[in-house]
This record gives sequence, structure tokens and C-alpha cells, in this order.
Amino acid sequence: MIRHQYHPNQLRIDTTIKIIDADGAETIAPVVVIVGLSKADTKQQTNIYKIANRLFNKEFILDRRNLVSKKPWWKFW
Repeated sequence: MIRHQYHPNQLRIDTTIKIIDADGAETIAPVVVIVGLSKADTKQQTNIYKIANRLFNKEFILDRRNLVSKKPWWKFW
């Protein structure tokens, strides 16, 4: 979720990272990103807002169930 800070030249973006372990256990980590807009003019601020919305306004999921390999690390084939 994107919202303006109390300071008008900052955006606060709240998102989460969800980690799913190999055994199916889920861990959720909250993430806060603060974007400073003080050095940008009005047109640049709208562009920064759009880019930040596309990048961070979602839940990031890391699924570690598929990363488990049954081969030893030294075998390439």
C-alpha cells in the first residue's frame, strides 16, 4: 500500500515478503520503503509514484520448496 507521509515530500510504501520453506512453513516479513521526493519537481514526482507503485505495491513470495536439489553440488550433469 502506498501512502503519503506526514512530510509532503515522502512516500511510504508498506509491503511484505512471504517465505515458504521446504517443509511448507510460511514466514511473513513486513517491509517499509520510504521514497524521498524533495529533489524532484511535480512531473518527476508523478513518474516516481508510478514506478514505485509498479515495483513495490505487491507481496513478494519466495518459494523454497522448489529449490531443494537431490543431486550433490559437485555434479553438473
